[in-house]
Amino acid sequence: MGWIDALSGNMVEELPPQLEEKYIIYDEVLGEGGYATVRSGTNKFNFSEVAIKIIFRRRLTRVLEERTRNEVTILQSLVHPNIVRAYDFFEKENHFFIVLEKVTGGELFERISKKKVYTELEARQALQSILHAVKHCHDNNVVHRDIKPENLLYTSTAEDARLKLVDFGFAMKLQDGGTIKTDPCGTANYMAPEILSARAHGK
Repeated sequence: MGWIDALSGNMVEELPPQLEEKYIIYDEVLGEGGYATVRSGTNKFNFSEVAIKIIFRRRLTRVLEERTRNEVTILQSLVHPNIVRAYDFFEKENHFFIVLEKVTGGELFERISKKKVYTELEARQALQSILHAVKHCHDNNVVHRDIKPENLLYTSTAEDARLKLVDFGFAMKLQDGGTIKTDPCGTANYMAPEILSARAHGK
């Protein structure tokens, strides 16, 4: 038996047995986009909170499906306190299920916008977290290619919450010292000049 996703009205087929064995999925919707819904969940074994992204494969182009698989592969290879974790990946004929670390503190962009004063200390702490994340990516020959305040999320609303780099949809794995050349990707206001002009680029 499948179940209806309340927000989108789409039928979700029966969940993968491995997912049901390990996780509980709740009705709480954390977010929704054009082809995915993110629900709150819990790991049954260690009781940690997770976010479960349910992707409707019929809404994906071939390129988007390849990008999704690539993103999961890269995320699962990166374990760092300033990078969101991807714990598990399951697939069925009509859906992908990605189990992610749950982060609930909102975007860096939102936090900066709400403050009347953003101090040098706060800026330094945020930048340090970002640079640690980027260094870990580069140490593992990964280039993110879409770093922006909207792709940096806090783990909670606490002032001292940890900052995490998310959304590796444009990320690429390089060969040692290698470069890549692709069509422009990312977000125009934050795009590196070499990406904007479709030149070969690397770390």
